[in-house]
Amino acid sequence: MIGAAKQNKTEILVNHTRRFDKKYSYLKNLFADGFFDAIVSMETIEHLEQYQDYLAECKRVLKEGGLFICSTPLKYHDIPEPAKPNPYHAHEFYLEEFQELLSHFFAEVQLYGQGYWSRYDQRDVR
Repeated sequence: MIGAAKQNKTEILVNHTRRFDKKYSYLKNLFADGFFDAIVSMETIEHLEQYQDYLAECKRVLKEGGLFICSTPLKYHDIPEPAKPNPYHAHEFYLEEFQELLSHFFAEVQLYGQGYWSRYDQRDVR
């Protein structure tokens, strides 16, 4: 489901879908450049095969100085792959890979984590 809501005078794009790629061509350019103050994408990007196009579209519709919040499960270098990968995930990211990807689209990237983060204690991860 993709929708727009007005809350506290802030435009928010909430995108939570498993198959954005199939619908992407219909949604592209649905909103004007710089339309949203904030975009929240929770557990979405790992389901997309064309995640670079998705991020480019998010950046396009985000106002200058706007806020993009994105969550995704991360892979860990020293934890074995699960016996059965998640069939709904097109791509899972390593921390460094995710940070680098976001840095291509957004000038300032801050990472926050939940759960197991001790392997990255020496990094600038909050």
